[in-house]
Amino acid sequence: MTPFQEPKSKLEFGPEFEPQVSNTGDDAGDPVEAFETLRQTVEDLAGDLSREMTTIRKGVEAAFDRIEAFGQPADYSADLGRLVQGVAALAERLKAVEASPILNNGPEHYARALERGGESLLTSAVQEFQTEARDFQRGARDMASQLASARERRTQNRWLGVCGLAGFAAGILAILFLPAILPGRVAPHVASVVMAKPPWQAGMSLMSFDSAASWDRIADADELVRTNKSEVAGCRAAATRTGKDQTCTITVEPSRK
Repeated sequence: MTPFQEPKSKLEFGPEFEPQVSNTGDDAGDPVEAFETLRQTVEDLAGDLSREMTTIRKGVEAAFDRIEAFGQPADYSADLGRLVQGVAALAERLKAVEASPILNNGPEHYARALERGGESLLTSAVQEFQTEARDFQRGARDMASQLASARERRTQNRWLGVCGLAGFAAGILAILFLPAILPGRVAPHVASVVMAKPPWQAGMSLMSFDSAASWDRIADADELVRTNKSEVAGCRAAATRTGKDQTCTITVEPSRK
């Protein structure tokens, strides 16, 4: 820039400093190769920036030399201030690019990070699957135990029912046949207990059930004896004393049936 040129209002850079964008879309088959391409692009950008700053510095020095050559230099303080601000902004951007962790770590670091992340994800999935498998096995064992317990209880209930029926049948058979082989006084008591009646009433019920006509004759004879108790007693005493049959006169009441 010479003193006779109109100062530029904005900082301009050469075409070599234009950012280069690597087309790593569908053509990037390898992540490491894509990363190397990106890093090379950033390094080229930093080199271009350094060369541009060198060119700017030389231009500024040349401008100052020419200003000193003229007796009345023009006032370029505003343009120089903007130029210094632009250089400072470029320097800050260059520092940010140089401090980027992408350039410091390298592709191996990110490859290892991705590998560790994949291993951690796979380990977590395997552990979760193992936990679910253990829970499923525990549930299956509990269900099998419950089924076995239910089956055992059902078998026990069946045996209890069979034993109960067998005991009931054995009790009935014992009531029916056991008194016949026991002493003589046991059978009447068993019959009275079964019929829930006194022995005398139980016997009358049994005789009436076996032969109603015979039981009626027994009842009529008992009625005659009770009605002619004194006459029958006198005849029985005379027969005993004489040893001969005696004729007795009795009173017969009309039938009440």
